[in-house]
Amino acid sequence: MSRPPNTTILLSNLPKDVSHWLMGIDTQFFNLNQVLKGIKTIPSGIHFLHYSIPSGSPSPEGDSNDIISLSLRYGFWFECRNEDVFVMKWDDSQESMALLKLLSDEEEEQLNNTKYINEIGDKYKMMIEYPESSNWKNNLISNVDYEIIEEFLPNNNQMGILGIINTMMPSREENMILLDVLKEKKNQAFEDQTNKEFKYTIIQFKKKSNTHDVEQTTKDYLDKTWYFEELYGNDTEMFLGELQLSFLNFILLGNFSSGLQWCNLLKLVLMCRNFMVLHHNFTNNFITVLLKQCQILPPTYLIGENGIPDTSIIDFKSYIAIMENLSSNIFTNELWNNKGCCGKMKLSGMILQKWTDIKITHKTQFGIDLNQLTSPPMKDGYEVYDIENHDDNDEDAPAIVY
Repeated sequence: MSRPPNTTILLSNLPKDVSHWLMGIDTQFFNLNQVLKGIKTIPSGIHFLHYSIPSGSPSPEGDSNDIISLSLRYGFWFECRNEDVFVMKWDDSQESMALLKLLSDEEEEQLNNTKYINEIGDKYKMMIEYPESSNWKNNLISNVDYEIIEEFLPNNNQMGILGIINTMMPSREENMILLDVLKEKKNQAFEDQTNKEFKYTIIQFKKKSNTHDVEQTTKDYLDKTWYFEELYGNDTEMFLGELQLSFLNFILLGNFSSGLQWCNLLKLVLMCRNFMVLHHNFTNNFITVLLKQCQILPPTYLIGENGIPDTSIIDFKSYIAIMENLSSNIFTNELWNNKGCCGKMKLSGMILQKWTDIKITHKTQFGIDLNQLTSPPMKDGYEVYDIENHDDNDEDAPAIVY
Protein backbone atom coordinates (compact mmCIF):
# COMPACT_ATOMS: atom_id res chain seq x y z
CA MET A 1 0.00 0.00 0.00
CA SER A 2 1.35 3.41 -0.99
CA ARG A 3 2.70 5.60 1.78
CA PRO A 4 3.32 9.36 1.90
CA PRO A 5 6.86 10.65 1.17
CA ASN A 6 9.42 11.21 3.93
CA THR A 7 8.01 10.42 7.40
CA THR A 8 4.47 11.02 8.65
CA ILE A 9 3.17 11.16 12.23
CA LEU A 10 -0.58 10.59 12.67
CA LEU A 11 -2.25 11.92 15.83
CA SER A 12 -4.92 9.51 17.00
CA ASN A 13 -7.35 9.06 19.89
CA LEU A 14 -6.60 12.42 21.51
CA PRO A 15 -8.74 13.54 24.47
CA LYS A 16 -11.60 15.89 23.59
CA ASP A 17 -10.01 19.02 25.05
CA VAL A 18 -6.35 19.50 24.11
CA SER A 19 -6.51 23.28 23.73
CA HIS A 20 -3.91 23.81 26.44
CA TRP A 21 -1.51 21.11 25.27
CA LEU A 22 1.78 22.22 23.77
CA MET A 23 3.41 19.90 21.25
CA GLY A 24 6.63 20.16 19.32
CA ILE A 25 9.01 18.42 16.98
CA ASP A 26 12.71 19.22 17.29
CA THR A 27 12.94 22.92 18.27
CA GLN A 28 9.54 23.96 16.92
CA PHE A 29 6.44 24.23 19.15
CA PHE A 30 2.73 24.50 18.39
CA ASN A 31 -0.59 24.27 20.24
CA LEU A 32 -2.69 21.16 19.77
CA ASN A 33 -6.32 21.25 18.70
CA GLN A 34 -8.89 18.84 17.30
CA VAL A 35 -8.32 20.10 13.74
CA LEU A 36 -4.63 19.18 13.67
CA LYS A 37 -4.22 15.55 12.62
CA GLY A 38 -0.46 15.10 12.44
CA ILE A 39 2.92 16.15 11.05
CA LYS A 40 4.04 15.33 7.51
CA THR A 41 7.14 15.49 5.27
CA ILE A 42 9.57 14.92 8.16
CA PRO A 43 13.03 14.37 6.61
CA SER A 44 15.10 11.26 7.32
CA GLY A 45 17.33 11.26 10.38
CA ILE A 46 17.10 11.65 14.15
CA HIS A 47 14.18 13.69 15.53
CA PHE A 48 12.59 14.55 18.87
CA LEU A 49 8.82 14.62 19.36
CA HIS A 50 7.70 16.24 22.63
CA TYR A 51 4.56 17.45 24.35
CA SER A 52 3.22 18.80 27.63
CA ILE A 53 -0.06 18.06 29.38
CA PRO A 54 -1.46 20.78 31.66
CA SER A 55 -1.33 19.86 35.31
CA GLY A 56 -4.74 19.20 36.81
CA SER A 57 -7.56 18.08 34.58
CA PRO A 58 -7.61 17.36 30.82
CA SER A 59 -9.64 20.53 30.33
CA PRO A 60 -7.97 23.07 32.64
CA GLU A 61 -9.15 26.59 33.13
CA GLY A 62 -6.97 29.64 33.03
CA ASP A 63 -4.35 31.16 30.78
CA SER A 64 -2.71 28.56 28.52
CA ASN A 65 0.77 30.06 28.86
CA ASP A 66 0.59 29.76 32.65
CA ILE A 67 -0.60 26.17 32.40
CA ILE A 68 2.14 25.19 29.96
CA SER A 69 4.90 26.78 32.03
CA LEU A 70 3.85 24.71 35.05
CA SER A 71 3.53 21.43 33.16
CA LEU A 72 5.89 18.51 32.82
CA ARG A 73 7.17 17.87 29.32
CA TYR A 74 7.54 14.44 27.76
CA GLY A 75 9.36 13.37 24.64
CA PHE A 76 10.50 10.58 22.31
CA TRP A 77 13.74 10.40 20.34
CA PHE A 78 13.21 8.40 17.17
CA GLU A 79 14.78 7.72 13.79
CA CYS A 80 13.02 8.46 10.51
CA ARG A 81 13.40 6.88 7.10
CA ASN A 82 11.61 7.55 3.85
CA GLU A 83 7.94 6.42 3.91
CA ASP A 84 8.01 5.69 7.65
CA VAL A 85 4.67 6.14 9.40
CA PHE A 86 4.28 6.68 13.15
CA VAL A 87 1.08 6.90 15.18
CA MET A 88 1.02 9.05 18.30
CA LYS A 89 -2.03 8.11 20.35
CA TRP A 90 -3.38 8.73 23.82
CA ASP A 91 -3.11 5.75 26.17
CA ASP A 92 -5.97 5.95 28.69
CA SER A 93 -4.47 3.30 30.97
CA GLN A 94 -1.12 5.11 31.29
CA GLU A 95 -2.59 8.61 30.96
CA SER A 96 0.18 9.51 28.52
CA MET A 97 0.95 9.57 24.81
CA ALA A 98 2.42 6.52 23.10
CA LEU A 99 4.45 6.65 19.88
CA LEU A 100 4.12 3.56 17.69
CA LYS A 101 5.67 2.72 14.35
CA LEU A 102 3.80 1.08 11.49
CA LEU A 103 5.86 -1.78 10.13
CA SER A 104 6.49 -2.31 6.46
CA ASP A 105 4.34 -4.73 4.50
CA GLU A 106 7.16 -7.31 4.59
CA GLU A 107 7.41 -7.24 8.39
CA GLU A 108 5.08 -8.66 11.01
CA GLU A 109 2.37 -6.14 11.71
CA GLN A 110 2.39 -4.30 15.02
CA LEU A 111 -0.71 -2.25 14.24
CA ASN A 112 -3.53 -2.49 11.78
CA ASN A 113 -1.61 -0.87 8.93
CA THR A 114 -4.52 -0.61 6.54
CA LYS A 115 -6.66 1.23 9.06
CA TYR A 116 -4.03 3.86 9.81
CA ILE A 117 -2.83 4.28 6.21
CA ASN A 118 -6.40 4.94 5.14
CA GLU A 119 -6.78 7.37 8.03
CA ILE A 120 -3.69 9.25 6.86
CA GLY A 121 -5.15 9.50 3.38
CA ASP A 122 -8.30 11.09 4.79
CA LYS A 123 -6.46 13.49 7.12
CA TYR A 124 -3.28 14.33 5.19
CA LYS A 125 -4.50 17.82 4.29
CA MET A 126 -5.10 18.55 7.99
CA MET A 127 -1.48 17.81 8.91
CA ILE A 128 1.18 20.49 9.25
CA GLU A 129 4.36 20.44 7.19
CA TYR A 130 7.55 19.71 9.08
CA PRO A 131 8.50 23.23 10.25
CA GLU A 132 12.21 22.88 11.05
CA SER A 133 14.95 24.40 8.92
CA SER A 134 18.27 22.73 8.13
CA ASN A 135 19.58 24.18 11.42
CA TRP A 136 18.39 21.06 13.28
CA LYS A 137 20.33 18.48 11.30
CA ASN A 138 23.35 20.55 10.32
CA ASN A 139 24.01 22.33 13.61
CA LEU A 140 22.04 21.03 16.59
CA ILE A 141 22.35 17.25 16.10
CA SER A 142 25.32 17.12 13.71
CA ASN A 143 27.07 14.61 15.99
CA VAL A 144 23.97 12.74 17.20
CA ASP A 145 23.20 9.42 15.56
CA TYR A 146 21.25 6.42 16.78
CA GLU A 147 24.34 5.00 18.48
CA ILE A 148 24.57 8.18 20.60
CA ILE A 149 20.87 7.97 21.43
CA GLU A 150 21.18 4.36 22.59
CA GLU A 151 24.36 5.12 24.54
CA PHE A 152 22.91 7.85 26.75
CA LEU A 153 19.14 7.29 26.92
CA PRO A 154 17.19 4.63 28.89
CA ASN A 155 17.38 0.99 27.75
CA ASN A 156 13.88 0.62 26.36
CA ASN A 157 14.34 0.87 22.61
CA GLN A 158 11.51 -0.46 20.46
CA MET A 159 11.75 -0.42 16.66
CA GLY A 160 13.62 2.81 16.25
CA ILE A 161 11.82 4.60 19.10
CA LEU A 162 13.48 5.32 22.41
CA GLY A 163 11.22 5.16 25.46
CA ILE A 164 9.57 8.25 26.78
CA ILE A 165 11.70 10.72 28.76
CA ASN A 166 10.49 13.71 30.75
CA THR A 167 11.32 16.86 32.67
CA MET A 168 11.88 15.06 35.97
CA MET A 169 13.99 12.13 34.74
CA PRO A 170 17.21 11.79 36.78
CA SER A 171 20.66 10.78 35.62
CA ARG A 172 22.37 7.50 36.45
CA GLU A 173 24.76 9.40 38.72
CA GLU A 174 21.88 10.92 40.70
CA ASN A 175 20.29 7.50 41.15
CA MET A 176 23.61 6.04 42.31
CA ILE A 177 23.86 8.73 44.98
CA LEU A 178 20.26 8.13 46.05
CA LEU A 179 20.86 4.39 46.21
CA ASP A 180 23.87 4.88 48.49
CA VAL A 181 21.72 7.00 50.81
CA LEU A 182 18.93 4.44 50.90
CA LYS A 183 21.37 1.61 51.61
CA GLU A 184 22.35 3.37 54.81
CA LYS A 185 18.73 3.37 55.95
CA LYS A 186 16.91 0.25 57.05
CA ASN A 187 13.76 -1.00 55.34
CA GLN A 188 14.17 1.34 52.39
CA ALA A 189 13.30 -0.26 49.06
CA PHE A 190 14.68 1.12 45.81
CA GLU A 191 13.06 0.42 42.46
CA ASP A 192 15.31 -0.51 39.54
CA GLN A 193 15.70 2.73 37.57
CA THR A 194 17.70 1.36 34.61
CA ASN A 195 14.91 2.19 32.16
CA LYS A 196 14.10 5.49 33.82
CA GLU A 197 17.41 7.36 33.89
CA PHE A 198 19.80 9.18 31.58
CA LYS A 199 23.05 7.28 31.14
CA TYR A 200 25.27 10.32 30.84
CA THR A 201 29.01 10.04 31.40
CA ILE A 202 29.90 10.38 35.08
CA ILE A 203 32.60 13.04 35.34
CA GLN A 204 34.76 13.03 38.48
CA PHE A 205 36.58 16.34 38.50
CA LYS A 206 38.60 15.41 41.59
CA LYS A 207 39.93 12.19 40.13
CA LYS A 208 43.72 11.98 40.09
CA SER A 209 45.96 10.45 37.46
CA ASN A 210 48.00 7.34 38.24
CA THR A 211 51.37 9.04 38.01
CA HIS A 212 53.58 9.10 41.11
CA ASP A 213 55.59 12.10 39.98
CA VAL A 214 54.75 15.12 42.16
CA GLU A 215 55.17 17.72 39.42
CA GLN A 216 53.20 15.66 36.90
CA THR A 217 50.41 15.11 39.45
CA THR A 218 49.94 18.86 39.81
CA LYS A 219 49.99 19.36 36.02
CA ASP A 220 47.48 16.56 35.52
CA TYR A 221 45.18 18.11 38.11
CA LEU A 222 45.27 21.47 36.34
CA ASP A 223 44.93 20.01 32.84
CA LYS A 224 42.48 17.12 32.43
CA THR A 225 43.56 16.04 28.95
CA TRP A 226 44.51 12.62 30.35
CA TYR A 227 41.05 12.28 31.91
CA PHE A 228 39.23 13.36 28.75
CA GLU A 229 41.11 10.67 26.83
CA GLU A 230 40.33 8.14 29.56
CA LEU A 231 36.60 8.87 29.25
CA TYR A 232 36.27 9.22 25.48
CA GLY A 233 39.51 7.88 23.99
CA ASN A 234 39.81 9.14 20.43
CA ASP A 235 36.04 9.24 19.96
CA THR A 236 35.55 13.00 20.12
CA GLU A 237 32.27 12.60 18.22
CA MET A 238 30.93 10.70 21.22
CA PHE A 239 31.73 13.69 23.43
CA LEU A 240 30.19 16.19 20.98
CA GLY A 241 27.14 13.96 20.57
CA GLU A 242 26.62 13.84 24.34
CA LEU A 243 27.09 17.61 24.50
CA GLN A 244 24.37 18.12 21.89
CA LEU A 245 21.99 15.50 23.29
CA SER A 246 22.17 16.77 26.88
CA PHE A 247 21.67 20.37 25.72
CA LEU A 248 18.55 19.51 23.71
CA ASN A 249 17.05 17.42 26.52
CA PHE A 250 17.72 20.42 28.74
CA ILE A 251 16.13 23.17 26.66
CA LEU A 252 13.26 21.16 25.14
CA LEU A 253 12.18 19.37 28.32
CA GLY A 254 13.56 21.73 30.95
CA ASN A 255 15.35 18.69 32.39
CA PHE A 256 17.69 19.77 35.20
CA SER A 257 19.92 16.66 35.06
CA SER A 258 20.58 17.29 31.38
CA GLY A 259 21.37 20.95 32.00
CA LEU A 260 23.82 19.99 34.72
CA GLN A 261 25.50 17.45 32.43
CA TRP A 262 25.80 20.03 29.65
CA CYS A 263 27.57 22.42 32.02
CA ASN A 264 29.83 19.64 33.31
CA LEU A 265 30.87 18.73 29.77
CA LEU A 266 31.73 22.39 29.07
CA LYS A 267 33.68 22.50 32.31
CA LEU A 268 35.63 19.38 31.35
CA VAL A 269 36.65 20.94 28.04
CA LEU A 270 37.90 24.15 29.63
CA MET A 271 40.20 21.99 31.80
CA CYS A 272 41.71 20.28 28.71
CA ARG A 273 43.80 23.10 27.30
CA ASN A 274 46.51 20.83 25.92
CA PHE A 275 43.97 18.66 24.11
CA MET A 276 42.32 21.70 22.54
CA VAL A 277 45.65 23.06 21.28
CA LEU A 278 46.77 19.72 19.84
CA HIS A 279 43.45 18.93 18.13
CA HIS A 280 42.46 21.98 16.09
CA ASN A 281 39.66 20.20 14.23
CA PHE A 282 38.02 19.09 17.47
CA THR A 283 38.32 22.61 18.90
CA ASN A 284 36.70 24.05 15.79
CA ASN A 285 33.88 21.50 15.95
CA PHE A 286 33.37 22.17 19.65
CA ILE A 287 33.23 25.95 19.28
CA THR A 288 30.81 25.54 16.35
CA VAL A 289 28.48 23.41 18.47
CA LEU A 290 28.71 25.81 21.43
CA LEU A 291 27.94 28.84 19.24
CA LYS A 292 24.77 27.25 17.83
CA GLN A 293 23.67 26.24 21.32
CA CYS A 294 24.18 29.72 22.75
CA GLN A 295 22.13 31.16 19.91
CA ILE A 296 19.03 29.12 20.84
CA LEU A 297 19.49 28.94 24.63
CA PRO A 298 16.33 30.52 26.13
CA PRO A 299 17.44 33.66 28.04
CA THR A 300 15.28 32.80 31.07
CA TYR A 301 17.16 29.49 31.43
CA LEU A 302 20.37 31.45 32.02
CA ILE A 303 19.47 34.86 33.47
CA GLY A 304 16.09 33.93 34.95
CA GLU A 305 12.76 35.72 34.85
CA ASN A 306 13.14 39.49 34.50
CA GLY A 307 16.92 39.13 34.55
CA ILE A 308 17.04 37.70 38.08
CA PRO A 309 19.75 34.95 38.08
CA ASP A 310 18.31 33.28 41.19
CA THR A 311 15.30 32.22 39.10
CA SER A 312 17.35 30.65 36.30
CA ILE A 313 17.49 26.90 35.64
CA ILE A 314 21.26 26.93 35.08
CA ASP A 315 23.46 27.84 38.03
CA PHE A 316 24.34 31.34 36.81
CA LYS A 317 27.60 31.66 38.76
CA SER A 318 28.87 28.28 37.59
CA TYR A 319 28.05 29.09 33.98
CA ILE A 320 29.82 32.46 34.17
CA ALA A 321 32.86 30.75 35.71
CA ILE A 322 32.94 28.34 32.77
CA MET A 323 32.75 31.11 30.18
CA GLU A 324 35.32 33.16 32.09
CA ASN A 325 37.80 30.28 32.01
CA LEU A 326 37.12 29.57 28.34
CA SER A 327 37.85 33.22 27.60
CA SER A 328 41.01 33.53 29.70
CA ASN A 329 42.52 30.07 29.30
CA ILE A 330 41.37 28.57 26.00
CA PHE A 331 40.21 31.08 23.41
CA THR A 332 42.97 33.69 23.64
CA ASN A 333 44.78 35.49 20.84
CA GLU A 334 48.09 34.34 22.28
CA LEU A 335 47.10 30.68 22.08
CA TRP A 336 45.66 30.88 18.58
CA ASN A 337 48.29 33.15 17.08
CA ASN A 338 47.94 31.78 13.54
CA LYS A 339 51.41 30.27 13.44
CA GLY A 340 52.05 27.24 11.29
CA CYS A 341 50.87 26.17 7.83
CA CYS A 342 48.15 27.94 5.89
CA GLY A 343 45.57 25.33 6.92
CA LYS A 344 46.25 25.80 10.63
CA MET A 345 46.28 29.58 10.24
CA LYS A 346 42.86 29.49 8.59
CA LEU A 347 41.48 27.11 11.22
CA SER A 348 42.83 29.25 14.06
CA GLY A 349 41.18 32.31 12.53
CA MET A 350 37.86 30.45 12.29
CA ILE A 351 38.09 29.39 15.95
CA LEU A 352 38.72 32.94 17.17
CA GLN A 353 35.94 34.32 14.95
CA LYS A 354 33.42 31.85 16.38
CA TRP A 355 34.49 32.74 19.91
CA THR A 356 33.92 36.39 18.99
CA ASP A 357 30.44 35.42 17.75
CA ILE A 358 29.76 33.68 21.08
CA LYS A 359 30.72 36.86 22.95
CA ILE A 360 28.43 38.90 20.71
CA THR A 361 25.57 36.43 21.33
CA HIS A 362 26.02 36.71 25.09
CA LYS A 363 25.99 40.48 24.88
CA THR A 364 22.93 40.81 22.64
CA GLN A 365 20.84 37.87 23.91
CA PHE A 366 21.71 37.69 27.61
CA GLY A 367 23.16 41.11 28.40
CA ILE A 368 26.44 39.49 29.50
CA ASP A 369 29.72 41.10 28.42
CA LEU A 370 32.29 38.30 28.45
CA ASN A 371 35.03 40.87 27.80
CA GLN A 372 34.35 42.40 31.20
CA LEU A 373 34.71 39.18 33.16
CA THR A 374 37.59 39.24 35.60
CA SER A 375 40.37 36.99 34.40
CA PRO A 376 42.51 35.12 36.95
CA PRO A 377 46.25 35.73 36.92
CA MET A 378 48.03 33.34 34.56
CA LYS A 379 51.59 32.06 34.30
CA ASP A 380 52.86 29.70 31.60
CA GLY A 381 49.29 28.97 30.58
CA TYR A 382 48.11 28.04 34.08
CA GLU A 383 45.98 29.89 36.59
CA VAL A 384 47.92 31.27 39.55
CA TYR A 385 45.97 30.08 42.58
CA ASP A 386 45.74 32.46 45.53
CA ILE A 387 46.26 30.21 48.55
CA GLU A 388 45.54 33.11 50.92
CA ASN A 389 42.13 33.80 49.41
CA HIS A 390 40.40 30.58 48.49
CA ASP A 391 37.25 28.57 49.01
CA ASP A 392 37.74 25.36 51.00
CA ASN A 393 34.97 23.73 48.94
CA ASP A 394 36.43 24.72 45.56
CA GLU A 395 36.69 21.46 43.61
CA ASP A 396 38.91 23.17 41.03
CA ALA A 397 41.60 23.98 43.57
CA PRO A 398 44.99 22.46 42.69
CA ALA A 399 46.03 19.26 44.36
CA ILE A 400 48.55 19.82 47.13
CA VAL A 401 50.96 16.90 47.28
CA TYR A 402 53.03 16.35 50.41
